[in-house]
Amino acid sequence: MIKFKEELKKLAEDGLKLTHDEMKNDFSFIFESFSKDISKFLKRQAAANFHIEEIQDTLSEMKAHKEKSQKEMGKALEALIGIADLIEAFYLFCEESQDLVMLGQAKVMWNTCLKTMTAAGMTRISDEGSPVNAAINTVAGVLSANGLPNGQIIKVIKSGYLYKGKLIRKSVVIVNKSEVANE
Repeated sequence: MIKFKEELKKLAEDGLKLTHDEMKNDFSFIFESFSKDISKFLKRQAAANFHIEEIQDTLSEMKAHKEKSQKEMGKALEALIGIADLIEAFYLFCEESQDLVMLGQAKVMWNTCLKTMTAAGMTRISDEGSPVNAAINTVAGVLSANGLPNGQIIKVIKSGYLYKGKLIRKSVVIVNKSEVANE
């Protein structure tokens, strides 16, 4: 069994027997060793800082690329919506003018356009007959239609669109305002 008190006493006595030069050499060795350790640490830290800077540069490049891609995607969505607006306007014109020859073609174009947009992740906001929702509808006017509930959308003037669940454009609608509500 080790007797700690006796061992500590021997170490203390041996330490007192060291000469000044021996202590100086021991401290010199300790400081040199410590200095080497610090130098190694600084080299490792410099390497780590270099790698961190490389990672930051890469992340900055990725962010810039993503922002550029998002801007390009936004422009593509705007173009797609613009084309959809034109086809929808043509379809509605043919429907209102009751030009049966053109209406058939316009309907095929409109349905094809809607399928293409759906495949691309877009959803058309066409909510005729449903209650107005300020989050997705912009009210352009009101009409009074008997027999319809107050606040019900009577007509969609311009369709709205969602892209993967995110609102791109609100629909522009005309809403019912019944005479009962006025009273």
